[in-house]
Amino acid sequence: MNTLGDKIRELRLRKGITQIELAAGLCTPSMISQVESNRARPSYKMLYGLALKLETPLENLLKDVELDLEQASQFKMALSMTKAKAYGAALPLLERLAESALTKVSPSKVEFELAKCYMETGEYEKSSLLFNKMADAASLRQEQDLVAQVLLQLADLSNRKKEYQIAKHHGYKALDAMRSLDAHDPFLYAQILTQLAEIHENIGEVKIASDLYETALEISEGLHNLKEKAKTYLGLAESFYRQNDFEKAAEYAERSSSAIGELSDQHTLLAWKQKLLMLQRSKGNRQQTVDELLSIASILEANQEKEEAGAVLLDAATIQVENGALQEAETCLEKAKQLLPPHHAAMGTYFRLLAGLHFSKEHHEQGDKALEKSIRIFMNHAMLAELREAVNERCERLNQQGLIQEAFEQMKSLDEYLIHALHERGIAL
Repeated sequence: MNTLGDKIRELRLRKGITQIELAAGLCTPSMISQVESNRARPSYKMLYGLALKLETPLENLLKDVELDLEQASQFKMALSMTKAKAYGAALPLLERLAESALTKVSPSKVEFELAKCYMETGEYEKSSLLFNKMADAASLRQEQDLVAQVLLQLADLSNRKKEYQIAKHHGYKALDAMRSLDAHDPFLYAQILTQLAEIHENIGEVKIASDLYETALEISEGLHNLKEKAKTYLGLAESFYRQNDFEKAAEYAERSSSAIGELSDQHTLLAWKQKLLMLQRSKGNRQQTVDELLSIASILEANQEKEEAGAVLLDAATIQVENGALQEAETCLEKAKQLLPPHHAAMGTYFRLLAGLHFSKEHHEQGDKALEKSIRIFMNHAMLAELREAVNERCERLNQQGLIQEAFEQMKSLDEYLIHALHERGIAL
């Protein structure tokens, strides 16, 4: 098996560039020389830069190469990749570690990250098998905190697969496991509640979802401040230390020290706030709700999270349409369209809202075309609740035009599609 240095040298020569050219803007030519001769270990940041310059995916750079790295260093590199959402690149490192006799790294930590990478790269079967194996082993060892974390991931996995009843089962078992602990991690608690809220929302149980989001936000209030997060983890470390659980104490102490480097909290809290605003929009000032959503969209766009920002803008447009502010809704829709990819699931909502605006101007042909586009997108993404609403609207319009047979055929096709989709999810009607 080639070394990483051999692979980098081979790709550089194939591309026809010198060590000086490869190093430009990245590091010194001397460092490239040391890496290629296996006398220096590149950091994740440097590996990412090398992959870009060599015009190869990072996972390809690491595939089938012998990394002369001590286990702990290899695991840290894999963690850096998963934090940067480079899951495909982290996979070969974690798979190699999982197959090794681990002495410097906890096997359960390696398996957990490996199963997450499988889930994020769409290898759901591998992810499910590994997480279920971990849940059984952790349960036998009575490691309830690990049980809760693994069940939370299984709930997420089942939710992605649209197996909502199974997702609920895993989510509530995670909640039970977490509540059985003497010292609660508030972030894990909030994550479980949020996952359950999303599942309930997906099956139309909006009131339960709203209550769960609200509780999650209450738990997280004040903890989005990184200083407070570090303080909370330190408190948990001290609690475990007093219980003579030194391994857990060390783990939470490490989390406390690294909390200041985490950037995901703001994103998570914004997502929860967005959900809660939409679920409770009928209770408060609608203009204030729109303003808060627009503020969230601006923050997300500034963070280069364009798809998330586009989805939030569609939520704002939905409220504006409901409130008769059609001109403002049109502006939000135009902005959302610029941020969202053409085949994104949220584009179904975009076209349905656009259809409503066309109909309000009596542009019936354009409205019908937009509504048909929304139906196709909802169907492609198996968004059943949204699909039913869009088809019902389409059928109402056909009835108004006297096209009763066509409306009947559309409703019949919808019912057949829904029965098939629910059957695939294990729900018999």
